[in-house]
Amino acid sequence: MIDGIEFTSRISFEDENTCKIIADSLEIETKNLVNDRAVVTINVDKKDLFLLIKAKDSVSARAAMNSYLKLIDVSLKVLQKTTEE
Repeated sequence: MIDGIEFTSRISFEDENTCKIIADSLEIETKNLVNDRAVVTINVDKKDLFLLIKAKDSVSARAAMNSYLKLIDVSLKVLQKTTEE
């Protein structure tokens, strides 16, 4: 188990459906982005998505957070494009 830094970030969406779609897309990445420096767990509560990040150090925690924020941003852009058409 990773000891070091542990924090939770809450990201709120406009509706539950969007939150679930984004969470489902991130869940795949939690299995693919496995490493020994940081572990990310995703939880959903209605319109809120929670990212629990456990990292060995602050550099790993920041890198994990940045990666997931970027994935969320890209997922939202794709979702927006697919719902426009």
